[in-house]
Amino acid sequence: METPALNKVIGLFRANKLNEAKEACLTLLSEGHVEKEPLYLILLELANIQADYTFSLNYYDHLIGLFPDELTYYSEKADLLRKLGKPKDGIECYEQLLARKPSNANARYNFALFLKKEGQSERAIANYLRAIEFHISEPQEVYLNIGVIYSELHDTDNAIKYYSNALTINSHYVPALYNLGGIYEELGKKEIAVDYYMQILALEPSNINALSRLVYAKSDLSLESEEVHKLKSYIDSASYTFENFDTLETALFALGKVHDERKVYPKAFYYYKKGNELGDKRIIPYKPNEVSGETKLLTENFTKPWYQKSKIDNDFEPIFVCGMFRSGSTLVESILSEHPQICSGGEISLLNKCINDAKKYSGLLSPSDYGSIAVNYKKQMSKLFGTRKVVVDKSLDNFKNIGLIKAIFPKAKIICTDRNPLDICVSIYFQQLGSSLNYSTKLHNIAHYYIEYKKILKHWLQMFPGEIFIVNYEQLVENPTDVCSSLFYYCDLEWRDIYLDFYKSDKLVKTASIWQVRQPLQKLASRSQNYKSQIREIEKKLAGHY
Repeated sequence: METPALNKVIGLFRANKLNEAKEACLTLLSEGHVEKEPLYLILLELANIQADYTFSLNYYDHLIGLFPDELTYYSEKADLLRKLGKPKDGIECYEQLLARKPSNANARYNFALFLKKEGQSERAIANYLRAIEFHISEPQEVYLNIGVIYSELHDTDNAIKYYSNALTINSHYVPALYNLGGIYEELGKKEIAVDYYMQILALEPSNINALSRLVYAKSDLSLESEEVHKLKSYIDSASYTFENFDTLETALFALGKVHDERKVYPKAFYYYKKGNELGDKRIIPYKPNEVSGETKLLTENFTKPWYQKSKIDNDFEPIFVCGMFRSGSTLVESILSEHPQICSGGEISLLNKCINDAKKYSGLLSPSDYGSIAVNYKKQMSKLFGTRKVVVDKSLDNFKNIGLIKAIFPKAKIICTDRNPLDICVSIYFQQLGSSLNYSTKLHNIAHYYIEYKKILKHWLQMFPGEIFIVNYEQLVENPTDVCSSLFYYCDLEWRDIYLDFYKSDKLVKTASIWQVRQPLQKLASRSQNYKSQIREIEKKLAGHY
């Protein structure tokens, strides 16, 4: 209930007289006999505006004290603790609520979301299942979230099971249909994937995401097809607002893809350029000088003297495949994982997570952290993939971590992939990639990032001569048996020619190269040659890097 005193506080707040509003709140609280919740909410907002998070946490504690069963305050406090690098305290915050209200389905759901962000997949799944047990509304969404976790864990059977559970509750649940289509694409089962996308379009004829996936899955589409016509109509009629940028971007990349396949190259480049211009609006700007500065710091700090005093004894022998996107890394991983002792880990970003965990409190790494990173990495890998096979970690940006990898895992096998740099740049530019790859929306930024990659790779090759295996994509497709037998020898694995039948595998492929790796190795013309007039700006820049 509003009072003259509370209205005065609100007036001060709206007039941006923040300090006066804070003092007025504290005065009213000290006088007692007032409704405390709105005052603490105002104080909380003031503390957040001023980034005074110690006070924010204090006010959340007061609100939780007033309303010990109110989920909102626990959730917001836990999210703030996570933001402050204190996820364990955030977990304890949820546990405090669940100790009071163990059957609160929404609290279980929110806790599961929090646990997933922290990489605690098993606990997240357990709490999602408890939320269903306690009759949460919209259980199909919970099943969908469980399916997503299993998909990320490469547990295809359980992912399909829980997506299907969602459809048992609501057969028209589009997110589950879409994710099932994606799973079957990753498994190489194109017909089943297409069927799920068609089911979506029967329900939502203008679903642009499903239309776009159909374009990627159907390699025989003509430019006069219904799918292409619908995408073009959407592009021509849609209003370019921030709310629909993602959908427009997806449609533009799909149109670029089908025009590229039909060899209408100027139009293909037009659509890719438009898609990247939209993508550029959702990312943090790429700063070449900062990236070059990071390269300089890395090469100055990770030196042979550093390595000699930092390396630890460790018999663990992981395999890392790293390099630039679109450089043949998925192909290499697919061939390696044909060996019965090897399994594909995909782009799991686990090493960086272990590094960040070690840096959470000090912000820096010290030699004492190296052992804990190694132990944590091995433990998490075993948890995800078991201990029976060697896992190929294909987190491409691990090329920056090669020095640390060699220090903590001296016996690690490190494979870097490379390719004609113009083909790499064009292939990246023609792929709708995530916001973290902020160089990917402009050709000159991609070229700059590639050059920095080569500088870093040259540094590691000088530090560890003969210990890093370079796979050149062009050489791989020209002489696959020679390159692969050398690669397997480097990895202490026996080579068999049958491994070149990797494209027949029904293993999961989580990558932008989803359909390329379902094809046998074949020598193809350089893709960049089709776009010579459009890529002149980077051709000279890359001239010395072939």
